[in-house]
Amino acid sequence: MHASRFRWPVDPQQTRVLVVEDDSDHQLLLRSFLNVMDHGNVVAVRDADSALRELDSHRPALAFLDIRLPGKTSGLQLLETLSQRPGRPFVVMMTSDSTLPNVQQARQLGASHFIAKPFNGKKVHETLERFYGCACPMLG
Repeated sequence: MHASRFRWPVDPQQTRVLVVEDDSDHQLLLRSFLNVMDHGNVVAVRDADSALRELDSHRPALAFLDIRLPGKTSGLQLLETLSQRPGRPFVVMMTSDSTLPNVQQARQLGASHFIAKPFNGKKVHETLERFYGCACPMLG
């Protein structure tokens, strides 16, 4: 087992994480924060079709999902699809447009958490705490 310096209740290397984000800078930033927080089992994709393939094949426990995605399927539409499936992951919606209607719609569709862009390490850590259901100390 990987010893996490963040004292997560489980080995974070065993936690499968999916990042669905079309902006390469935001994708890289989130992956970097997750890596620093000992989460190395991260797959990142840029659109809903790729996300569905990853969800079917790798069954992540945690998914960070951008509301605005390229193509025909938005992040909210993808969330709605996920809410109808058994064993869906803990879904964290991300957007730079964190208006009350967006947050409410995401919650109604089954989002577990919401994070506004631009996000920082503290927000990602708080999201992981919520996912694990703990008050895990943030170091450094």
